[in-house]
Amino acid sequence: LHHAHIAQISGQSYRLKDKLKSGQIQKKTKATTFE
Repeated sequence: LHHAHIAQISGQSYRLKDKLKSGQIQKKTKATTFE
């Protein structure tokens, strides 16, 4: 279960990083990096 949870978070982080690269959520960068 723990492993699955990490995988799910990683997936979301990956998408967030992609948007971050585009400069859509620069303010959420710190929050995303922390996760």
